[in-house]
Amino acid sequence: LGIGVLLPAVFRGDIKHALIAFSIGLAYGLLIDFVGVKLIPLWKYAGSRWGYIMITVPCWGAFSMAVNLPWDWIENSWLAFPIVAIGLFTYLGLPNLKTRSWAYSVPLWFVAIGWIPLVLSFRGIYIFVLHFLD
Repeated sequence: LGIGVLLPAVFRGDIKHALIAFSIGLAYGLLIDFVGVKLIPLWKYAGSRWGYIMITVPCWGAFSMAVNLPWDWIENSWLAFPIVAIGLFTYLGLPNLKTRSWAYSVPLWFVAIGWIPLVLSFRGIYIFVLHFLD
């Protein structure tokens, strides 16, 4: 996922935005996991603490790049949201039903609806940060 978004960013000259999106993903992903795993146990991860640190945390960075860079590349933001949200849910959420790399403690319909604020919050933070850095 990360390379699939990073390479087009490099070719487009968007490496700065890719790094910003990745950094936001690291920080915000940790916050989301703190709330969603520790405070309100909505899901849990399989594996060890080191696996979480070495794999899951960078995946949040890649997720943020996958939300924000394609959104920037799609001309129409009203079209970008469903393409990005449905695309990422299809690519990440649905295969997890088979692999169970993370397990939900809520119904699937709630998970699917939860992707709306997930994607929009990553986008909102990215836009907020860009406002100050660009």
